[in-house]
Amino acid sequence: MGIHYFFSPGGMPSAHSAFVTSLTTAIGIEAGFGSRIFAVSFVFSVIVIYDAFRLRGTVELHSRALNRLYKKLPENERIEMPTMVGHSLDEIAAGIAVGVILTVLVYLGINRL
Repeated sequence: MGIHYFFSPGGMPSAHSAFVTSLTTAIGIEAGFGSRIFAVSFVFSVIVIYDAFRLRGTVELHSRALNRLYKKLPENERIEMPTMVGHSLDEIAAGIAVGVILTVLVYLGINRL
């Protein structure tokens, strides 16, 4: 695996999880963890993370199955589908950790200025 792994769909950490967790953390810090906007952002984050794991994971399984079928076709008719599409629980957990940690570090850095 090369560096491209970190910038491709299904990579480590999950960019989906990191982004929505960062957004939700920032909203919680600024608006309060009991605010309505935080609640909306939290639900949005859960939906995106669920999608990154379950739906995209299913697409990944389909891609692997299709690639096995394509190998039975003549070489000039084969289409190689990407198989790294979904995220594992480890990738999602790492994305959540990265999102929270970076947001808190940025917030602490901004408040020191």
